Amino acid sequence: MVIDMKTAVVFSGQGSQFVGMGQELYNSYPESKKIFDASGEVKNWCFDGPKELLTQTKYTQPVLFTASVAGWEALKSNNVKVDVVAGFSLGEYAALVASEVISFDDCLALVKKRGRWMEEAVPSGGGMAAVLGSDEQTLKEAVAFSGVQAVNYNAPGQVVIAGMNDQLQKATEFLKEKRVKVIPLSVSGPFHSTFMEDVSVKIKSELHNLSINAPKIPIMSNVTGDYYEKDNLTELIASQVKSPVLWESTIRKLIADGVDTFIEVGAGKTLCGLIKKIDNSVKTFYVQDKTTLDEMLTEVGKW
Repeated sequence: MVIDMKTAVVFSGQGSQFVGMGQELYNSYPESKKIFDASGEVKNWCFDGPKELLTQTKYTQPVLFTASVAGWEALKSNNVKVDVVAGFSLGEYAALVASEVISFDDCLALVKKRGRWMEEAVPSGGGMAAVLGSDEQTLKEAVAFSGVQAVNYNAPGQVVIAGMNDQLQKATEFLKEKRVKVIPLSVSGPFHSTFMEDVSVKIKSELHNLSINAPKIPIMSNVTGDYYEKDNLTELIASQVKSPVLWESTIRKLIADGVDTFIEVGAGKTLCGLIKKIDNSVKTFYVQDKTTLDEMLTEVGKW
């Protein structure tokens, strides 16, 4: 499926959230205000925190999701032409709303449950760590030695592993002996791994009760690194939580199909950094408030 595309909107993943995110959009755009007002208590979490609350997955996910959709609505109100959408991990749920696969209200309810289920999935602990600068063979050896799973393929030389704490410790010691840098991530479980199998089953059950529509805007899947099709929506959405995020493959596919401009919506500019590591020739922008939206419009213009 090759489409002549130019501009992609990508939605931030968990970890980029901050207290106060979205408040400027709320005050500046009626479309964004409508989203936050429809989110109920989530609006207060976004604007007031506290920071400690936002680090808990069951709060992080609805907060970042809501802010991302509010940012999307602000983009639309400025007539920004978007050819394709994608999201990193949690960000894919905002992309599902943007492409009108699921309504905002239905998706927010699902994201709240997803966050709670992911937090509860491994009561005995576990986590994730970024592996920087490892070659493929060394990473394979670390996985085999420790039992961790490679779960996020972010960019060249950047892969995230997940597992129980003892597995992560073994992998870290193995990799450090090979002079590979390992950075623990501030998450509460081994997400996008087989430890999330039960969460995937619950999400699939929930999806059967929702109205799932064919995408109005092409949307990429973390699971395949390719486009969602109307006949695989439920399966891929449910599988995402237990499957590796193929972000590098996703971006390379989009660039091959003609995307030369990426706009990150949500919080921060982590995805912009990853995209530049994948291909430094493309243009990247991030939108998290009116200031950054105006800067992007000034630079790129209204298509």
